[in-house]
Amino acid sequence: MKENTEVISKVIYTHFPSSYTVGKLTKPFYHTLKNRIFSFRSQLIEGIASLGIGIFFMLAVFLFCTQLAEYGWQ
Repeated sequence: MKENTEVISKVIYTHFPSSYTVGKLTKPFYHTLKNRIFSFRSQLIEGIASLGIGIFFMLAVFLFCTQLAEYGWQ
């Protein structure tokens, strides 16, 4: 059993050194994420604008309901 584990561990560490795999995996992920963000740029801007309008509308409704609860219909 000891002989098998030594052979397996040598094979794993010689083919996959940690510094090699970490450097090669982070760059493609970063570039893929950056390209995807730029490809959906117009949708991202429209989504942020819709979210801002929605937050403004909900804030106005909240303030109206607060005033209505405090003073009622006069």
